[in-house]
Amino acid sequence: MYNPPIITFTAVPGEKQITVSWEPVAGVSHYRVAYREASKTNSFFHWVNTPYDSPNTSSLTLTGLKPDTAYLIMVSAVSRSSTDNSVRGQFSKTQEVKTR
Repeated sequence: MYNPPIITFTAVPGEKQITVSWEPVAGVSHYRVAYREASKTNSFFHWVNTPYDSPNTSSLTLTGLKPDTAYLIMVSAVSRSSTDNSVRGQFSKTQEVKTR
C-alpha cells in the first residue's frame, strides 16, 4: 500500500477564518486537516478533523473560528487500501496561526 509523503502547507489568517492550502500529492485518496485552539491542552479530544474526500482538493477554509485567537493546524495526505480499507498517512508539522 502507498504511504503518502508528509506534506507542507500554508495557512493564511482572515477574519474568523484560516485558509489552508497545499500542493496536491499523486496517489492519495483524500486529505485531512486537523485544528484546535492553541490554548487548549494537548488532548486528542480537542482536535477537529476535517476529512476531504477528493484527492484533487488543494485548499480548505476553516470558518466560524473565534476572532483574534491562535489555532494549531496540521494536514495529512491519506492513502486508502483497495483490499482491506486500511488507511495510511502522517500529519505534517503543526503550524500556529492567529485569526483576525
